[in-house]
Amino acid sequence: MKQRAIRLLKVGGCILLLGFIYAIFYSITGLGIPCLYYKTTGFLCPGCGITRMCISLINFKFKEAFYFNPALFILFPIYLVIGIVQIFRYIRYGKCASGKYLTIWYYLTIVILVGFTIYRNMI
Repeated sequence: MKQRAIRLLKVGGCILLLGFIYAIFYSITGLGIPCLYYKTTGFLCPGCGITRMCISLINFKFKEAFYFNPALFILFPIYLVIGIVQIFRYIRYGKCASGKYLTIWYYLTIVILVGFTIYRNMI
């Protein structure tokens, strides 16, 4: 159990470090990872605006963050809780459980994001 926790801390720490390095790089240069879907089709994908949303969240600008990607802004706290629960399950039991309700939630999220993508490209 202790080894799983240490491994998760290392991996999570590396991911957070890379995220903050990217955020600093983006804040200084304004250069972000381009959306290949947008570049090829001209339509916004469900993730378009996520970098700007995260930068706004880091700066506690919640209205601005909501503007950049409302769907992911709303879904983020829900998935944060799901992620924390899954991390504790993994540390304690060595596996992440995915029950019927969680699977239904994942499919509902896909429907929400597809609907949001269609809506944001029609406006």
